[in-house]
Order: sequence, then structure tokens, then C-alpha cells
Amino acid sequence: GIETTFGVTPFREAILYDDSGREWRYQSSAPLFYMVRRGTGTGMLDIGLKQQAIDAGVTIRFNQRFPQTPNQPHVIATGPRGSFAIVVGYIFKTSLPDMVLGALSDRLAPRGYAYFVTSGGVGTIASCLFADLPHYQRYLANTVRFFEQRTGVTLETPRRFGGTGNVRVERSARAGEGLLVGEAAGFQDALWGFGLRYAMLSGHFAARALMNGNAAEYDPLWRNRFAGHIKTSFVNRFFYERLGDKGYRAFLARLGKSHDARDWLRSHYAPSTWKSLMYRLVRRHYRGARSESPRLPG
Repeated sequence: GIETTFGVTPFREAILYDDSGREWRYQSSAPLFYMVRRGTGTGMLDIGLKQQAIDAGVTIRFNQRFPQTPNQPHVIATGPRGSFAIVVGYIFKTSLPDMVLGALSDRLAPRGYAYFVTSGGVGTIASCLFADLPHYQRYLANTVRFFEQRTGVTLETPRRFGGTGNVRVERSARAGEGLLVGEAAGFQDALWGFGLRYAMLSGHFAARALMNGNAAEYDPLWRNRFAGHIKTSFVNRFFYERLGDKGYRAFLARLGKSHDARDWLRSHYAPSTWKSLMYRLVRRHYRGARSESPRLPG
């Protein structure tokens, strides 16, 4: 029921690099993903959703604490608690054409990935770290140099940004009368850290439960829709963290042999019986993964 009153750019091609700088090009018949922009400017996702909410009769109150009304079910969407991973990078203006570049290298982003994206004259360069978080500045500098050498880009009036993420799969996403949605509930992909779709779906399910006057409906709704995918992502992350640079190269080569990158990735993201069994083992490994993140630039 959401209208695309914001900018959406589909990408059917991406280029990934291994630690040596070797290039791997991937294509898909259907979009691999859609690029949207976040923020308060024209055409951005946040503004588009805000206006649709207002048009639907929602009243938005900024800079106010939520009233603590006893026995009143409500939605809590306050962002991640703790840090499973961090992302740090720059946003900048560019004349480069739209493109998506990525890199798998522990020199750039230990146990994670680095990326360089341009869309509509705006570029983003970032390192997504899942290990050695306190030294993020070193990895970001390495990432900038890596993509500068491959694109010849010069960062024009760059704006630095940073953020954290935390992933969990609890039996319930309820906290008293509150329904936790998005990152507040830990709804993110453990392998790559994606969470926008989970945030929007969980918000929808929470609203549906409240509109039906039965907050207890919320947990079965989100569990049936995507709990299996988040559990699968933990299994994927468990194996990914053990690859190292040599394993990343093998991963990129296997993906490169696929006829359609989207279909190949879908098969690895899909829940399965053996991954459900494996999750029971790896969840103990990640149960204590939350930690205090270093101070990041806003």
C-alpha cells in the first residue's frame, strides 16, 4: 500500500572486487536491489513516507516524549540497542554515472564489505565492519584509497556519516505494552546488515495488530513472514566470518559462475531444514555479540 512518491533507482548490475583488486561483474534479469535516498530532501524516502502518513490522517509530533499511558499498546521504533556491526563513510557530489561497486577484503572491512555507490549525482563510499570496530578510521581510509584508485573519483564537499546495527531473533518483539519494530527489535540481516525492508514490514504488522485491537497478533505475523530469513542470515554470517580473503575470492568466483546473480543469492538466503538446525548451534555463538560501539561521526 505504499506509493513510490520518492526516488527509486533499480540496479541490475554490480561490480565486486576481491582483496587483490580483481574485478567480478554480476548481472541479473530482474533488479538486484533498488536504491533509495534517506534524509529530508526532495525525493527522499523519509519525506515521501512522511507525506503519505500525513495524507492518511497521521499527526506527527517531533521533539516530544511518548506519553506513558498505562495499558496502552504502542509501537517502539527507536533504533538498534547495542552494536553487532558499524558502517562509516562519506556522502559526496559527483558527476560519475550511476554505478554500484563493492569489495570483500579484511583490509577494508573485516568480516564485512566496503562499497562505492553513485546515483543521481550523489555518491556514497563506506566500510561496513563486523570486527575490530574501534579501528574503523583505518579501514575507512583504506576503503577511500581503494576506490579512488579504481574510479579516479575526488570526493567533492564530502559529508561524513556513521551508524550501528544490531541483529537479534527473540521469541517475542513485545516489551510490556510496546511493540518493537525495525532495528529496535533487532530485525536486520546478519550477513550484510540490511534492514529497511524488515523495518517497513514489521511496522506494517504492528499497525495491523493495533488496528485489530489485539497486540498479541504481532509476534505471529512477523515470525511467519521473515523470522526464518533472519535465522538463515545468522548461519550465513557464521560461515562468512571464517572465509578470510582467500575464501572471499572463492565466494566471488562461485557467484560469478552463476547465470543470474539474483537467483544464486536467493537460494543462499532461503530458509532450509539444515539451516534451521544449524541456527540452533550458531545462535549461542552470537548471543553475546552485542557490544558498546565506538563513537561515530553523525
